[in-house]
Amino acid sequence: MLKSALAYQLTVIGEAAARVAGDWRQRHPQIPWAKAKGMRNIVVHHYFGVAWDEVRRTATQDIPALRSQIAGVLRTEFPDFDATLES
Repeated sequence: MLKSALAYQLTVIGEAAARVAGDWRQRHPQIPWAKAKGMRNIVVHHYFGVAWDEVRRTATQDIPALRSQIAGVLRTEFPDFDATLES
């Protein structure tokens, strides 16, 4: 069940990253937009060949960092952004 939940959440993140407008991606190159989309593609298209240790590392290390980066982008783009969403 954990693998399924991780796969789903990474899919959602990758889909969202793929739909970010090009001008936003250009203004915020510090965000790994392509990596997020790439992880989604791996999880969706190579489900039975997924390296779950890599998924675990992504979930425990990369996603918390990405969340912080996205919160920074939201604060920049929307000064009234509620910082409580970061935690």
